[in-house]
Amino acid sequence: MREAVAGSRGKIGFVLASLGQEIVSGRYANGEKLPPEGELEKRFSASRSVIREAVKTLAAKGLVKVGPRIGTIVTPRESWSILDRDVLTWMKEAATDTNLFWAIDEVRAIIEPAAAALAAERATEADVERIREAYERMVEAARTESVIDAVSADRDFHLAVLLATQNPVLRAFDTAIDSILGVLFDSAVNHIDNFRSNLSRHGDVLNGIAARRPSEASFAMMRVIGFTRENMQKNQLYSK
Repeated sequence: MREAVAGSRGKIGFVLASLGQEIVSGRYANGEKLPPEGELEKRFSASRSVIREAVKTLAAKGLVKVGPRIGTIVTPRESWSILDRDVLTWMKEAATDTNLFWAIDEVRAIIEPAAAALAAERATEADVERIREAYERMVEAARTESVIDAVSADRDFHLAVLLATQNPVLRAFDTAIDSILGVLFDSAVNHIDNFRSNLSRHGDVLNGIAARRPSEASFAMMRVIGFTRENMQKNQLYSK
């Protein structure tokens, strides 16, 4: 029974990703209908319940709207949940928007240095310890040259800084920032040497927060983001 459920979820995920990528790539334009359920069933060799669940998830992410008389219609990009991890990933893989990485970088530059400054003012000892633990994992990942561990620890570091602001509105951005960092790091942290080269700047962020020096923490975070920006430009992820 469990295997059947797992298989169904895997099938739903496959259909969802396939249709999602096709929508963001422009195969189905704004206002265009997706193929009827029966056609999708044949294409994906999937049951009607699988197709409906995938379409329901696309609708929840804002990519389509569904009606009894209109069918399943692709919505304009302005309606998409662009901070959703899946949507961001599909957009990255479709590579149809050359400004995507610039937009992500711009949002980080607005939020994260300010968050580091607030963390330096407000972080509890537990917050500082959480940031320190993530940084120590980053150091260990650099030593063992594990890119997977490096990306995980790096994301945890930035999220810990966000939580340390004690600002409930900023803290509510954790899911969005996690999505942004996940997509960004998948592309920017493509070699352990890049990660290792930016490690000391993260240490400066930690030190600024631990020492209760907002300006120092903010400047260090700006340098962290600046390094990632330079790395993306070298890899031609954007040319802004």
